[in-house]
Amino acid sequence: MKIVLINASARKNGATARILDAFAENLSAKGNVEIVKVSLTEIKLDFCSGCCLCYKNGVCHIDDDADALSEQISASTGISWRRLSLTSRR
Repeated sequence: MKIVLINASARKNGATARILDAFAENLSAKGNVEIVKVSLTEIKLDFCSGCCLCYKNGVCHIDDDADALSEQISASTGISWRRLSLTSRR
């Protein structure tokens, strides 16, 4: 089984990363689990330009890491996506 864990927080080693690490540790304890961790702060992702070239020829003209991330996700059995959660203290 292959699980992709995506950290979408701006803080690579913050609370969100620690939650994903704990999740990965629990998954690893099950055995026979390949875990791939991705921090969005470490990869290059550009905004879509809306040109629709991908619909015409199946390839995006933007040279970033989106295709590699998409391949990781497609080859996985499961995905866990976590983002930061801001709360206020009043």
